[in-house]
Amino acid sequence: MGGFEIMKKIKLFRVLFLVVLVFCTSLVAQEENESSSLAILVYCEGGNQELAENLQPLIEAEASLQWEGKIIERKEIDKLLDEMKISKSGLADPNAQLQLGKMIHTDCLLTIRVNKDCVKTTMSLFPSTTIIHEKEYKNRLEPQSLSVNIVTNSIKAYREYNRDTNRPQVSIGSFFNAGPFKQYFDFSKNIRIKLRQELLKDKSIFSTERLLPSDLLSEFELARTGITESIARNLSAPPSDILLYGEYKPKPEQDLTKPAAELDFTIFVLSPTGLFENKKVVFSCYSNEPEIPVEKAKQLIEQVSNEIRTKLASGIARIFSEQEFKEFKKQAFRLMPSPPSEDNYYKYQNGTFEELNSAFHMLECAMLFKGDDVQLLVSTGTILYGLSHAKKSNSSVSEERYLKASMEFIERVYLIENNEQITNLYWAIIVKAGKETPSPNYIQAIQHIWDTRNSDNWNERQIAGSLNKLLEYYKDTQQLCRIFLEVADTNKHTNEDITLLKPAFNALISHFHEFKDNPDTSIRLLECSKSLLNKTDIYSRWFGYLLYMYIYAYGITSEQEEQIPFEFIEYFRNAMNILSELQKLHKNEFLSQSNVLSGFFPTYEKALKQYNIGDDSIELKEKFITDKLKVGITGNLPIPSNMMNTLLNYFWEHEEYAHGYELLNQYLKNLSSFSSERYIKERSRFFNAMQEHANFDMNLIEKIELDNNSVKNVHKIISSENGILGIITDKNGSKGKGFRLISTEKIAHIMSEISGEVVEIAISDKYIGIATKKNGFYLLDNQSSNIKNFTPDNSGFPSEYIQSIGVINNNFRITVRGKHLDTYQTYLLDPDTAILNLLDRSAFYQDTQKEIKKNELTLSYQRTNEGVTNIIIINSEGKQLLICEASILSNINDYKLWQGKLIFATNNNLSISEPRSNVVKYFPNKENMIYYCLCVLDDRLYIGTSEGLYFIGAEQFLEMVVKEVE
Repeated sequence: MGGFEIMKKIKLFRVLFLVVLVFCTSLVAQEENESSSLAILVYCEGGNQELAENLQPLIEAEASLQWEGKIIERKEIDKLLDEMKISKSGLADPNAQLQLGKMIHTDCLLTIRVNKDCVKTTMSLFPSTTIIHEKEYKNRLEPQSLSVNIVTNSIKAYREYNRDTNRPQVSIGSFFNAGPFKQYFDFSKNIRIKLRQELLKDKSIFSTERLLPSDLLSEFELARTGITESIARNLSAPPSDILLYGEYKPKPEQDLTKPAAELDFTIFVLSPTGLFENKKVVFSCYSNEPEIPVEKAKQLIEQVSNEIRTKLASGIARIFSEQEFKEFKKQAFRLMPSPPSEDNYYKYQNGTFEELNSAFHMLECAMLFKGDDVQLLVSTGTILYGLSHAKKSNSSVSEERYLKASMEFIERVYLIENNEQITNLYWAIIVKAGKETPSPNYIQAIQHIWDTRNSDNWNERQIAGSLNKLLEYYKDTQQLCRIFLEVADTNKHTNEDITLLKPAFNALISHFHEFKDNPDTSIRLLECSKSLLNKTDIYSRWFGYLLYMYIYAYGITSEQEEQIPFEFIEYFRNAMNILSELQKLHKNEFLSQSNVLSGFFPTYEKALKQYNIGDDSIELKEKFITDKLKVGITGNLPIPSNMMNTLLNYFWEHEEYAHGYELLNQYLKNLSSFSSERYIKERSRFFNAMQEHANFDMNLIEKIELDNNSVKNVHKIISSENGILGIITDKNGSKGKGFRLISTEKIAHIMSEISGEVVEIAISDKYIGIATKKNGFYLLDNQSSNIKNFTPDNSGFPSEYIQSIGVINNNFRITVRGKHLDTYQTYLLDPDTAILNLLDRSAFYQDTQKEIKKNELTLSYQRTNEGVTNIIIINSEGKQLLICEASILSNINDYKLWQGKLIFATNNNLSISEPRSNVVKYFPNKENMIYYCLCVLDDRLYIGTSEGLYFIGAEQFLEMVVKEVE
């Protein structure tokens, strides 16, 4: 694979790294003899000479990565063999091996004997001639994979054999916050640093943690490229005797007057070498007291170290504890942003730099159980990939270096073991790594995938992706057409499988600008089109028509522009019919392909004029849009705006207002809210033309001025004893700020004492709660106007990001975001005592239902047997006040019962209904405002809109209602 060359490129950095590594791993030098020498001899016993010749240099290169001492040069071994008059095959004799080992003065001899159906390896020590490792390999007999597996297994056996029986090996894992919040990263890091400093003072134990790169990086800020030295070594690292890690979570009840959170803490120790039973200690501490868990950990390590020394002295041997390894691996996985499982470890890891680095540290410690475990290597590779995209805090390591380290892990996994998950991950990483600036290695790897599409176990998505990348890379027209025809000849073209043909077509047409004014190219493309049209399957014909129309719509020469062939009209109509078939066959393919055809309407209309044929394009456009609306569109696949505008202009000019209004209603149901504002105004225009109602009389309402006129959108308002509180945002609906309006004034003021983006406001009998995205929770006393701010920095509050708040029995229900957008916890805050209690999910649901039932009105949606969705409004007594079709009253943002009328704030009007009449009247306005929220204070109705804050008095409101409704 092309990616295998990455290891060669980083060798330039290795010398500098080794200088620092010697300093950083002085303890390692005491454990393993850096001066030990290794001789490597590969020879063919029979039947596979080519494999033996290819294997020798790869084995030597891999050994140079994992072996700490000297590697005997190949030419020195060959010279001695000549002097001894012994052929390589003669080394099958143990006496010949002994003689060679003594003559070259090596400490270890690794012999690899290649046969037709297997490869046999032996690792021997000299001068004792002790055989410490033998293994036979029968599967996956290819050089790259064999070299990694042979060297890793052999050196691992050597390291295990030479371990010191008097000094237990200790590794420190991570200290893990079991909750969904991230404010304890520094606390965990401080524990680990302090504990490591204490352990390094104890010469009776050996800390294997310094074999690993994360601590070197955090202490010395070495380049991440240096990690390559440790990746290979970790593959052959023996299990540690002691692994220690901690787990903690905030107590479910927190006193927010304390400066830190109170934690329930558990420290675990276990032995990968099976020398003691698992132990743990449970205690409590605050999140600003790292010295307490450090002291508890030291006591545990001292206890089990004495136990280990006693057992080793009595002759009890180290063993590998498979069960302990599995349990610890689960603990390591728990730290990952997207925890993998035993059977699904192919997951991308996105998170903060601190979170990913903590998971990386724990995975490295897990590799001290078993350095060549595939799941751990994959997970470490995905964590490193995540680190390459994470916001880097106090780190000078570049994205490229993380990416290279990630790639090396994934490639090594691919060499050790090859399965579908690893293949998928390798594909994903290599494609993303080369997305911006494809390197020769990247293109070579992509080409390999495409060339082996019929022989190797690549899935269709990977083959299609490699094809797409190659077609983007190639610029020669003949190459593009040849590959496209090759795909057309070999693709299966089933109804739900066009994974090759579609990207090949898209890649081809992406170069159409290069085909301009090139007659030979046009001829070649026409031949390609006709080849597809001669096929019987629907997708070949579909792309044949599209390719033909692209030629005359975008790729024809200037001399041909006035000569659109008559068959263009026929082909366009045929393509429209196929599009209807696609709608029935496969919804997603219909959506993704429909917009391609829409771009040919101008050429089609031009051809109709050229041949003096009646124009049916309006009917075809309406059918096109109607079909698409029936299927359902998304924000990523909207109807082309030029086509929509053409239809709306046509309906307006021909006074088909109801037609246009219904089309816009259906369109807005599918369109994303970000793109809807313009079409909301269009719908209002058609609605006004349909009805003879007067526009909303702006003279009847008054506007509240804001002392920040640049912000208009009022998204939330609530009433309090002292006036109105609300949230205003920028035009994108973000960067919320709180404002306050005294009921006797007409100017609202920004609450400058509230920092952080405001997301929600709630009010109880005595207090006002304000939730922010970046600065926790604010509690305002409604009487004294005193303000308290609770954040993770000054209390036991779990996060600075508040997702939502409400009020239950005068306590605040607070939902707090976790480390990721899909994780959260809900609490109940007693504002009088500042006690925060965690709510379980069932209690949260029940309390929320009680909160809803206490509201004056409840809105619900109900789908009838006829497939119609109705809106139903019920009051607090359970009586139905309104039932109407959702299409009549759409895009509701808020609703109130005031002055005996139901009032609805929607995206393009105020709507009013007489309770139980089931009739809704609209009051479109001249400003085309969006109405976001409603609030009642005294005898006024306050209205939050996209243009600011307004209010209307009860008398004026009733005057308007009588005039326009009754």
